[in-house]
Amino acid sequence: MMRFCQTSLVTLFLAVIFIPAAGWLAGWQFNAGIEEKRTPTPWPTLAELKKDAAGAAKQFENAFSDRFAFRNALIKTDAWLNWKVFGISTTDSVIVGRDGWLFFTGDRSVPLFQGIDRFTDADSAYVADALEMRHRWLRNQGIASAHVIAPAKESVYPEFMPTGIPRVKQPSTMEDFLRFGEGRDGQPVDLLTPLTTARKLREPLYLRGDSHWNDAGALVAYREILKRLSLETHGLSGATLQSRVDPETHPYHDLATMLGITETYRRDWPNDSPVIAPPNGWTFQTTADPVQRMRRTANSAPLIEQRVLVFGDSFSEALLPFLAQTFSSVDLFQGRYFSPAKVLELKPQVVLLESAERLFFHNRPCTGEEARVIQSPAWKERVANAGGRAQVQFDSTRGWSGVTTRPRQPVNERGPLRLRATQDRVALFVPLALHEADAHAAPVVQARITMPCTGVLKWQLEQRNGDATAPSWPLHLNLDGGPNEISFGLPARGADAPDRLSISIQTDNKRGEITFDSLRVLILPPMPDLGREGR
Repeated sequence: MMRFCQTSLVTLFLAVIFIPAAGWLAGWQFNAGIEEKRTPTPWPTLAELKKDAAGAAKQFENAFSDRFAFRNALIKTDAWLNWKVFGISTTDSVIVGRDGWLFFTGDRSVPLFQGIDRFTDADSAYVADALEMRHRWLRNQGIASAHVIAPAKESVYPEFMPTGIPRVKQPSTMEDFLRFGEGRDGQPVDLLTPLTTARKLREPLYLRGDSHWNDAGALVAYREILKRLSLETHGLSGATLQSRVDPETHPYHDLATMLGITETYRRDWPNDSPVIAPPNGWTFQTTADPVQRMRRTANSAPLIEQRVLVFGDSFSEALLPFLAQTFSSVDLFQGRYFSPAKVLELKPQVVLLESAERLFFHNRPCTGEEARVIQSPAWKERVANAGGRAQVQFDSTRGWSGVTTRPRQPVNERGPLRLRATQDRVALFVPLALHEADAHAAPVVQARITMPCTGVLKWQLEQRNGDATAPSWPLHLNLDGGPNEISFGLPARGADAPDRLSISIQTDNKRGEITFDSLRVLILPPMPDLGREGR
């Protein structure tokens, strides 16, 4: 009996070891790139083996691990057992809530939900100013616009979050920001209120196994967008959803997929592409550009004869069919920030800007391209409007006292500051005292810089020990050869304010002299309540 047990144990051990390999040789492979949305580790080449045998052996092990037989079934079984039996997730990116609801944890989603990660009043003022300037620029081009923050699932359904993750502070960061900017041009559409109201009247608006809203949630958002654009009477106001896609062949559950339990949630997805039943007939076509992640629709019988340009993320995918059946054309740029250059190129009548709640409050709405086209003129205009009410933090005409450079160079007390670029770059450190500024004030930098050639300016707020304050708003400005007049805003940080401004300039050659003809840092009073037309 003992021999039989030993033989059986050895046989089972050998089977466990050799069956995956035998299955792999027989062609029963699982490609990790299909469901895990990543590129499987490539097999090592003979050249790599000769160059680094140990590294090639490790690469072979990883490549085999990505392809051995029954890998998919084993991973899914492990994930299912952890989820069903223990109620835990097998990945740090997903947490299991009540009643099987899954929630995404990336991009600081959990501290944002708890109210730990918050905007200060200075943060809110800076972002509200940026949105207002963006809206005013679009309005000056004759373009209507609406900014949309897609609420996270946990913001609409907080009761399904795990009991161990309570809300620490309320109202939420988003509710605070919406109240802060209420009544100002260009502030985001409040979707949290209508979604919270609609959830009491109908089926769930978000999927249990996905981080996005479903078609019912997107329909609520679509109607609120039309209200903001004063087009609600022209849209699909009485639309109803009709399913046309088989959920067995078109599942869409990003969180469940991360856990390897997609099949468990397929029944929750009634409709992968919503079909609306308007009173009149319509047709539309969709094309995709995988390089730019762009989708374009054209409607031969639109309800509204207007071209729409959408800058959004994955939440915009569910909005696209509603917009496509309403407007004559829709261009959706997914995964990229607002681009004034695309606005000028495509000449739409409407621009929609959508971002997920966690991305909006994690990344801040500011990019280098936008800064070059919009922010510099807008901040210059704000300085002019402030007049004598601006507080001077630093003015080079009074001397360069306290300023240091990298590489270290002599700093003149008066007049222009001439710096030699070494290794194609130079950095200038300007002392600040932003902690003295009002929380609603707006610091702004004005400079005249003469370049020997083209280059790029970057800035960062930091402590004098070199630690950058986080989060920072990255700002890149292209500089031309010759004189450059620039203006850009800074985020005030209240009590956590940094004590110096770092300005780095990278040139297109390794030699040349960069001249700071003048440099001023001003603290502007809060922006006055401007006209509210076009909101």
